[in-house]
Amino acid sequence: FGGGEILDLGFKGNFQFKIKEPVRSNEFSVNASVSIPQFWLLPNTAFKNKIPRTEIKLNFNYTDRPEYKRNISSFQYGYTWDIKDNRLAFQLYPLWLNLVKATDVDPDFLEKIQHDIQLIESFITHVDIGSKFNVYYSTSNQINPDHTYFYLRGNVATSGNLLGAYNAIFAEKEPVRQHKIFGVPYDQFVRVELAAVQTWRFGTFNEYAFATRLTGGIAFAYGNSYFPPQEQTFYVGGSDSMRGWPARVLGPGSSQLLEMFIIRNQTGSMKLEANAEFRFPIVWKLKGAVFADA
Repeated sequence: FGGGEILDLGFKGNFQFKIKEPVRSNEFSVNASVSIPQFWLLPNTAFKNKIPRTEIKLNFNYTDRPEYKRNISSFQYGYTWDIKDNRLAFQLYPLWLNLVKATDVDPDFLEKIQHDIQLIESFITHVDIGSKFNVYYSTSNQINPDHTYFYLRGNVATSGNLLGAYNAIFAEKEPVRQHKIFGVPYDQFVRVELAAVQTWRFGTFNEYAFATRLTGGIAFAYGNSYFPPQEQTFYVGGSDSMRGWPARVLGPGSSQLLEMFIIRNQTGSMKLEANAEFRFPIVWKLKGAVFADA
């Protein structure tokens, strides 16, 4: 719009299958966001040499698994700003909305999970309405640092608190199993996630590196929900987690594996993971790594 705005469009997808079996799983998402170089509805005077931004984001995710199909539509409105030469950045989203709708749920699958209240609730249309806050700190302002550095990333998401407070004060006196908004039950939870990474670079040209990472998270439901919604839980495995296993096939903890999923979908309300990795050059542009994940 002629004022330094940024339009971002993205597409992401994945495809899973079993060899020699007619089992498939597809997932894709599209997103669009507009970033405006000023604070809408808030004063900009506190940022003398920085450009605060207002962000509006839309996202749609579609999942087609053997057991069900699911649509997730989301909207976010918030602000981003940074200080200390881009080494400390904040994101605040006062309004965050997530609408989840499961369709074509396999009857045999529903029968198998009828005694699992948490899973049953995952396949009931529900909505998240709340706020998010993200913070990022790094000792380097480079996108891909070529020297030793440390970074810390954290995020907090809440849902349903204003609606829960309203219902607690004004709702009918008789207890209600689950309050709704426009006929759709809303989730009430807090979700916290934290990641800390230290990378040491060494060698004549800093061509060697040793990196460590510690990540953890917890999702806690209360009020209008017995369990955090499945899309807000955690999983391990995949290219940036437990790299010896595909995503969602491990855990959670000592809990019994959910054998009713044809393609594994193990999730949990808590995660703690550590990684260590030694990186080294081999020849020309080819590099190698020795790593351990836990």
